[in-house]
Amino acid sequence: MKGGARLVLGVMVFAVLAIAGCSSSPADQQEPSAEYQSLGDFQDQRADRTRQIVACLDEAGFPGAVIQEDGSTSIELTAEQTAGYNQAASQCLLEACPACGEPPSAETLTRLYHLQLEAARCLSEEGFPTSDPPTLQSYLEASAESRWSPHREAAPSLASSGHMNELMEVCPDPETFITYW
Repeated sequence: MKGGARLVLGVMVFAVLAIAGCSSSPADQQEPSAEYQSLGDFQDQRADRTRQIVACLDEAGFPGAVIQEDGSTSIELTAEQTAGYNQAASQCLLEACPACGEPPSAETLTRLYHLQLEAARCLSEEGFPTSDPPTLQSYLEASAESRWSPHREAAPSLASSGHMNELMEVCPDPETFITYW
């Protein structure tokens, strides 16, 4: 783009974090820790991390990032600012989530399993039943691609219902929060 042309970049903070996968050190316990046990708590933590990233970007010389409803951020940049912004955004992401990029630990997967059970109950109550859950051990041993996910199972029905966004508010997908532990 030429001279004064502006770019609007959407930084999908929560999506990047969700894909990257943060982990904490493995734990001997099979129960989730007391911190951030419910989906609502994870939504709060996601919002906290996004605010932390926006503050970091501001300190790095990129003020004006706006947090969108979906947890992403957007900011207006000139073409010349893009490279510096990308570097700052990567650093801010690492500061907000130092373990991002690590495979999820057994503790994280155990917490995710319990949240998946909660999500399955919620989906069923909203008229979108899913298969019976596997045992915790089977869940822990499954690959990421084959791991039980009530939302993936219900996705076709959710999409055809015309109410997917509303249902995601009522019954959020725990996999979008895996990185916040």
